[in-house]
Amino acid sequence: MREPFGLIPLEAMACGTPVAGVAEGGLLETIEHGVNGLLTPRDPQAFAAALLTLLDSASERERLSQAGLAAVRARWSWDASAARLESELARAAAMPRR
Repeated sequence: MREPFGLIPLEAMACGTPVAGVAEGGLLETIEHGVNGLLTPRDPQAFAAALLTLLDSASERERLSQAGLAAVRARWSWDASAARLESELARAAAMPRR
């Protein structure tokens, strides 16, 4: 299954759950590998290794959990989304008319 936007990991991060995913589609917009989650190629062994990292390391789980929560609050909150929308609308309104 391919996730075109990456809403599922955002929801998980908003709940403080560390995430791992395949580096494709919308996940590339929402997960920064090693920063707020783990991204792997579409390879079962690589994905299993990422999951084992999360299972084996409480400190890594906690670090990614906190970073994911902070990323959601900073970039994907209603306020942040509204500010981006307002900026894009202002940019579009400033474009010359045809």
